[in-house]
Amino acid sequence: MEMMNMAVVAVPKKKTNEILNKLFEIFSTGLYDDFTLTWCKAEAEKLKRQDVFLEDVYNILGMLACIEGDIDNMHSYYRSALGYSGNSFFSLSNYSASLVKSTLYKEAYEYALKAFEIEKSDEIILDALIYMSYLLQKKEFTEYIQIYKKIFGKDHKVFSTMSLILRNVAVPVSYAAQYSKIIDIIEKCVPGLEKCFAYPLFIELELMQAVDGVDERWTGWIISIDSIETGLDKMDLFHDWCIDKQVDKGVDNFHFNIDFLGA
Repeated sequence: MEMMNMAVVAVPKKKTNEILNKLFEIFSTGLYDDFTLTWCKAEAEKLKRQDVFLEDVYNILGMLACIEGDIDNMHSYYRSALGYSGNSFFSLSNYSASLVKSTLYKEAYEYALKAFEIEKSDEIILDALIYMSYLLQKKEFTEYIQIYKKIFGKDHKVFSTMSLILRNVAVPVSYAAQYSKIIDIIEKCVPGLEKCFAYPLFIELELMQAVDGVDERWTGWIISIDSIETGLDKMDLFHDWCIDKQVDKGVDNFHFNIDFLGA
């Protein structure tokens, strides 16, 4: 992050770091409380009015908009951050991460690529490029895998572990116990998912809001680049595996679905 030596803004800079750390934790854990979001937004608006560290401030506002699902404002805030920073690595990588969380993979890939051009050995950006180039079926997927192995001396985890992210970015802390239970359910199903879908394997969790009298429900979206026919065949195999192994897939308000990204 860009550092400035003006003593008068030392305290606000400390404040932006504090706010950013809270938001990074929300992105990492997927859990938030309304008080924290309200506090972060209020503090960012105060700093915005003071006209200090506007790159950080607009990154904060962009992350908050992402968490709240406000896509239009997310774009606006991040573009302001990029304007004030001159397309810094920090703002490019944060914008890309928020786009991923918003499942806007094509745009996320473009901004991650710009960040990669600035810093080619950053592991987080390489992770993002590997993840998205696979989902978008980019020929550069193999290239990024090779770059990763050359820099870090090991194969990328995309071929050995399942990636799990929240489609809707974050959920209230009040759902924390349910979220933990859902993770346990998925872990029990991993052997069947591995057998039927193979690696690379990506699952996105989404909390579907209550509508028309139906309670909230969790959906596990399995990301597949197969054709629809092949993907459905694999889903049938997975359900058969669950029945055969008597795997308890959990609670009534959770189910697996599938996203088809292939032809």
